[in-house]
Amino acid sequence: RFPDASGRQPQGEPISADEDVGCCLRTTLDVDTVVNTLRAKCHPCAVSDDPGRYLCNWIYWLSLRTANAFNANGAPKELGKTIRSLFVHTPPFDVVDFETQ
Repeated sequence: RFPDASGRQPQGEPISADEDVGCCLRTTLDVDTVVNTLRAKCHPCAVSDDPGRYLCNWIYWLSLRTANAFNANGAPKELGKTIRSLFVHTPPFDVVDFETQ
């Protein structure tokens, strides 16, 4: 594990004080369909249930929490939409070049 910018390496702690450690947010998108569509276009990809640690985990958690809050408050329904979130890790350019990404 690598420490964050402040030197912390939290383990077994919730991201937010108002969430339980066991709280797990998940996307409502059909991830398998997204992956199969990308693979059909020759983009190598895989499904993962681990966004990583530090910024990736926090960004994904916050985006899922924000989408859930918007959906729960009915704002998107007024627009006829549901807000969804998905986190995608992209490989470094030395693995998949810029033009391909």
